[in-house]
Amino acid sequence: MMYKNSFRILFSTANLIWKVMLYFIVVGAVIGGLTYVSALPIINVLGGANFFTNLNDIFVSFFSNLNLSELFVNLREIIKDFVTIISQNINSLMLYIILFIFMLVILGSFLKGLYSAICGGVLYNSMSNNIKQPFISSFRANLVKAIKLELARLTIILPVNVATAVIMYYMFTLTTFGGVMYILAPFLIMFVYVILIALKTTFFAGWMPALFVINAKTYPALFKGFGVIHRRFWNIFATSIALMLTVLTVNLFVGIFTLSVGLLITIPASYMLFVIFEMVSFYMARGIRFYIDSETIFEPKKADLTDKKKDIKYIM
Repeated sequence: MMYKNSFRILFSTANLIWKVMLYFIVVGAVIGGLTYVSALPIINVLGGANFFTNLNDIFVSFFSNLNLSELFVNLREIIKDFVTIISQNINSLMLYIILFIFMLVILGSFLKGLYSAICGGVLYNSMSNNIKQPFISSFRANLVKAIKLELARLTIILPVNVATAVIMYYMFTLTTFGGVMYILAPFLIMFVYVILIALKTTFFAGWMPALFVINAKTYPALFKGFGVIHRRFWNIFATSIALMLTVLTVNLFVGIFTLSVGLLITIPASYMLFVIFEMVSFYMARGIRFYIDSETIFEPKKADLTDKKKDIKYIM
């Protein structure tokens, strides 16, 4: 039901997708400009080593033959080339590398992530009270809450993202094995990626909703949110996997058959879907009824009906 209800709410609040798309375009333009300026010396060095030409050839080849095994092998080689080029010029590029990481990874993640709490405010009013709050109104009302949440996320989720990136980098070494592993490697890599992202989504699914539904403070909301989510942890985890597979399939299909133009819509919709999923997971795990649309109310099981015996055996 979480899967189905998440999509139903996505379609009933489809106007938010355009707001998120516009927000991402503005943030992308700002971060892109700042990143380009700070990384220009790095770009010049990489360009002189034909890095971008080789990268372009990889994707041209992939879209021509759709060979995933070849794509992962080539991506691993291009990553190795990138590391080699940067390490050979590390003395002259160190300052620009630090600026690049700050602009793209830290500032970029912070600004992009603000949409989550802003959309969360809109969804809270819609799901709890059937009130259609404008995106701009939620932006003004919840900007401080969003800033605090994203600063907290930088201290917790950013290290998790770095660890995920390191794991995925080493997963790419599977492409160096020949035989059957050459064929299986892309599927194993995608499997591990989906599992890692689904786990992260599940563990942190209650953080943002707890800010609105139970009015928790920023850091306490993380623990209170998980206290709610853990009631249906495996159900939420399984649904996270299904959503990840759906999102990856849709975006890959749209990217190929619309020459990436359709991604302007599907990527913001994908981000919106996961924000909605967080809210739906929290409401259902806590047993709170909510509006799916202006005429439909969903009534989940009450929280006390989902308690395990070991959790309630001491309740008088």
